[in-house]
Amino acid sequence: MSNEQMVSVPFKREDRYIVIKRSDLKNVPVNYRSHLVDPMFSLLAHLPHRECLVIESDWPEYEPAWAAIEARVTGRPTYDGFSAGDMADQGAKAFAARDGEVDQLRAERDQLQADLTARDEENDELRNGLVRIIQVTSLGEAAFSIACEVLGELDAKALPDDEVQS
Repeated sequence: MSNEQMVSVPFKREDRYIVIKRSDLKNVPVNYRSHLVDPMFSLLAHLPHRECLVIESDWPEYEPAWAAIEARVTGRPTYDGFSAGDMADQGAKAFAARDGEVDQLRAERDQLQADLTARDEENDELRNGLVRIIQVTSLGEAAFSIACEVLGELDAKALPDDEVQS
């Protein structure tokens, strides 16, 4: 049926598909599974592949989705004056308009990550330097305590390796 033919026919919601939620299958009693569920999966091999969007009736998107389908089928605008095609175009344009902002945010994120990596490397160098000083020199007890204190402060400021990765 073409869109022109659809416009002349009043819109009617149709019960066209059989949908079984996968999580509901585990609630099927065991004695039914071998007679019902297993053959259903075998049947799928003989049916055309379809990708569908299923929106349960208790979701807030349910009625707006029906309204968009009705607008497309009848050619009438939606409640806000846009046809379903217009709505898709507007959505695509809105996302495209944000591309520059997304690129800028990604660049800022990358710069922050580079700065964090540089600071982490500086902390590692300082820590390694202090460890070498402690190992090479024979510090007195007071100097050794201060060096250990500084090492502890550096370790406390440094982020764990898994937090540096994003």
